[in-house]
Amino acid sequence: MQILIMRLDDAILLHLSQQEITDQASLVAFLRADGFDLTVSTLSRRLTRLQVRKDRGVYRQMAPERMPVPPTSIRKVPPCLLILKTSPGAAQALAVALDNMAPPSLAGSIAGYDSIFIAAIDPSRLDSLEEEVRRCLANGF
Repeated sequence: MQILIMRLDDAILLHLSQQEITDQASLVAFLRADGFDLTVSTLSRRLTRLQVRKDRGVYRQMAPERMPVPPTSIRKVPPCLLILKTSPGAAQALAVALDNMAPPSLAGSIAGYDSIFIAAIDPSRLDSLEEEVRRCLANGF
């Protein structure tokens, strides 16, 4: 069943990239011609999951919006550590996002409730790590 789901999602995105589709009924008709048997309500749920929305009258896949990170403080603790203070409850999600971005100087992080310990891969890279973390915070996650 998962293979069918992937094929349907691929077919939806392919049709959206090849032509301007202005209503879900038209997209259902295209997909039925491809051999997919689905209803408009099923398609609507799929479009939501694929982050497809109507933009200026045409269905398009939207890029996820980046969330700006609220102001924080960063303190260097030589030789290899940064301590990042976050708003209450935000540390774990922010640490996961930072680890996923994998800045070149990052060895890893440990998060609490409102603090993240961020380790540099080498003491000589601590300043680079601070710049990379500040850049990530400024660009949003």
